Parts: sequence; C-alpha cells; structure tokens
Amino acid sequence: MLRGAKIVGATVVFAICASACTKTSEVAAIDPQPTTGPGHVESSERLFTTEPSLAKTQASITRVVYTSTSGVDGSPTQVSGVVAVPPGAAPEGGWPIVSFAHGTTGVKPECGPSVHSDLYGSGGVIATLVARGYVVAATDYQGLGVGSGHPYLEPITAANNVIDAVRAARTLVPDTRPQWLAYGGSQGGQAAWAAAEQAPTYAPELPMVGSVATSPALDLEGLADAAIDGTPSTRQVGVLPLVLTGMTNVHPDRRIDDYMRNAQQNLAGTLVCAGDGTVERDTALQKVAPTDFVPATDDAARNLRSWLRDTSLPKTETTVPILVLYGGKDDLVLPNWVDTAVNRACGLGDIIDSRLQPDSTHRIDTTPIGDWVADRFAGRPVANTCEAVQ
Repeated sequence: MLRGAKIVGATVVFAICASACTKTSEVAAIDPQPTTGPGHVESSERLFTTEPSLAKTQASITRVVYTSTSGVDGSPTQVSGVVAVPPGAAPEGGWPIVSFAHGTTGVKPECGPSVHSDLYGSGGVIATLVARGYVVAATDYQGLGVGSGHPYLEPITAANNVIDAVRAARTLVPDTRPQWLAYGGSQGGQAAWAAAEQAPTYAPELPMVGSVATSPALDLEGLADAAIDGTPSTRQVGVLPLVLTGMTNVHPDRRIDDYMRNAQQNLAGTLVCAGDGTVERDTALQKVAPTDFVPATDDAARNLRSWLRDTSLPKTETTVPILVLYGGKDDLVLPNWVDTAVNRACGLGDIIDSRLQPDSTHRIDTTPIGDWVADRFAGRPVANTCEAVQ
C-alpha cells in the first residue's frame, strides 16, 4: 500500500501493516492560543505514545484538531493530527518545522494515525525528525481521525491539510520559526508536492524552504489503463479499492459497483485500516482478481481515467526545490509514472533533485533525506537535475 516512511539510514515501507497498532490510551488537556481561519486550533490534548523510538526522544506530543479547507468545494473542514516538539529550549530563531504527510493508512476515520498511541507507523519517522531538532506537524488528512469521507489522493485537500498543520503547530508552539518544509512518501509524497504548489498562495505568511517526495503518487493515470485491461499488479489490486472509494467520496454519483462487480462482497475487507486487520485485509484481497476491476461501461472507464487525471501532479510551477526519491523496480507507483510527472515539472521550470534508485522497489534508501532537509533550512545551494534534461 501507499504507506509511511522512515528517514536516514532506513527504508521507506509502504506495506499494508508496518506494526501492531493500539488506540490512544491517555491524554491530558492543553489550552491552545486562539487563532482564526485555516489552521485554527479547535482542540488539543497531550498524547502519550507507545511507539518506542518516539517515546525515547522525550518529545512533547499533542493531538490537535484544526481547521482546514476542502480542495473540492473550498468549505472549511476539521482535520486532526499531531504536533511533536523536541525536549529542551528552542534554538535561536525558533524551532524549524517539518510537516510530515503519511502514506496510506486507509480511508476510514479510525485509520487516522493520531487516534493510535503508536501513530500507525508514523512514529519512527517523527522520532527521527524530532531527534534532528525539528518540530513535526503530522496531519491525518481530512476524513481520517475526525470526520468522514476521506478524499483519498485529492491533492488540493491534502496540500491544505499539510499546510494548515504548520499553522496549528505555530499556535501550539510559539517558539517556532515561520520557515517550514514538507515531507511525505507515496500518498504523502503527492501531498508534500501539492503543498509546494499551494503554499505561495494559500499560506504566503509561511516561507516554505523545500519539499521531499519519496515514491510519490504523482500521476496514476496508468492505473486506469491497468484496471481497464485487467492487468493491475498485486500491489495495485490492493490500492484500487481505496482509489475507487476516494473517487466516490468526491463524486457520489459514481458507483463502486461499476468497478468491483465481482469483488463487491469483499469490499469491506479490502478497506480495513492498515495495521488493525492485516490478516482480514489480506484474506479479502486474495479473493480479488485483477480482472475484477474492469469498468462495467465506457462511461465508468472514462470517469476513472478522469479522476486519476484530476489527482495528477504537477498542476502548476513551484517556487521551492523538491527532492524526489523513487525505485526502479516499484510495481505500485511505476518509475515511468514518476518520470512523466517530473519531466512535466521540469518543463514548468521547477527545481527538482530527482534520484532514481534502480534496484529499489517501493522500499527505498532514504539516507540522503536528512542532509537534504538540513541544507534547505540552512539556505545552501541545491542540485537541479532538470538542467540535465532541458
């Protein structure tokens, strides 16, 4: 699945389940400073994590519910997430902020990482970032954690959620600087990239210094071809029910029955949150054949292709550099799909540091990320691989 990541000397794992997950067990109320508009903190509570590496950092972790904006209709929404603060005094100038966008955990409210004390596989990457001296704002995304109807892979919504998490973090942690960076993998890689596109107009008061997108789900139009031809890979079979659910959440007039006619009885099992029901989910997916997703009509096929085209990036040029790491043997987000998106971004004039790892799958070596992030906050020059193809 399009799942979360660990940085620096680790690998990005987008598996259906990274670890056993438990519900948040203990909270203590915190009074936030009042704000208005997007990023407004509506409620917050202390979260005591059971994730070992994050607990070891002694970070202060707060679960927060904040205001954001739907990318579908522009309406205000409630979104949950967490804010993690390193121990000790803030450095001169304030803590820098990394807004972390998690990979796929599911499409149900209970799939939000912040409602689990181990943060549903996000704890490790948050721990690494905290240890490097960053305040981490980690959104659940709209419809996960609080609310419902998660618009899976709708990029503008995800971008707004990532950006507004920074605003919420600055309310909760006054000793933060306005400069920030987005980081995410797969679904989160798409969100982090989209945030780079949205930030200049959606949050001009927050200077963004860069974005990191690993195995990013930037252009999945090829998934429509695979569904139509009945040829999705095993990993793609696992993500198609989520893609279809996201589409129907945004477009209620479209019917999942038009795409999962022979697998409808297994739909509930395929939508179990990553971490809670791996066995149940695996069992359901084993009963689903690649040909079960062939659209029932030409209109259904066009609707699926249109939806995946709508979710594709880039949509506009960015003003900050983007690091892209992806695997040459990835059978979920195919490397040529990433190449296509990166080439379009280069054509727009973006600054992209794109690094293909030929022998990696959806599990990639993320060692370069730590120094790359530090360099962006330090204002050092960045490599631009677009120059080699222009």
